[in-house]
Amino acid sequence: MKLPKGVRLDDTGLVITGPVSYRDWAALGPAISSARRVMTWALGDWMLYGESAWGEKYTQALDQTGYSMGALVTIASVCSRIPPAQRKAALSFEHHRTVAYLPVDERPKWLAKAEDSGWTREELRERIMQARGEEREPRTVVCPNCHHSFVLTKAGAVAFPAPASRETDSTCRGLPRPRAPSRAALPKPS
Repeated sequence: MKLPKGVRLDDTGLVITGPVSYRDWAALGPAISSARRVMTWALGDWMLYGESAWGEKYTQALDQTGYSMGALVTIASVCSRIPPAQRKAALSFEHHRTVAYLPVDERPKWLAKAEDSGWTREELRERIMQARGEEREPRTVVCPNCHHSFVLTKAGAVAFPAPASRETDSTCRGLPRPRAPSRAALPKPS
């Protein structure tokens, strides 16, 4: 990324030391955003090259990047499964991660559909699951305050009444309410 005169990057951000035209300033936004999007790919490709050239991958990356081992494994895996020629610049790394573990011949099809349709990563994931006849399992949770049961689905939470008890609070909507400390829990004056 070429920076205009009076603008530099350092370890903590963008430093503007001189007057910058509106045109140059406006051009920086998309360039910074593009650089951010490409950094995950660049990190993965860097690790893959290090592995092929010198057998280095995670040890060096852990020491030099500050990323967790899990994040590095995921990034390297996605980059190895989707080479640069198959990546879609209009889609996020997360879109590519969503299709990375599909059969090789399905990946380009799903990436093209997501790009053409403007799907979010979650929409892409849902479409893939629908095409495979899979459905996300709903999860039931119980409110710790009123003991109402809720089924969490992709559409949100749907409440089902809990058995009546002295503890049930009909105003609770399943969100924890702050409770005042009991007198016993208050510190004694010194």
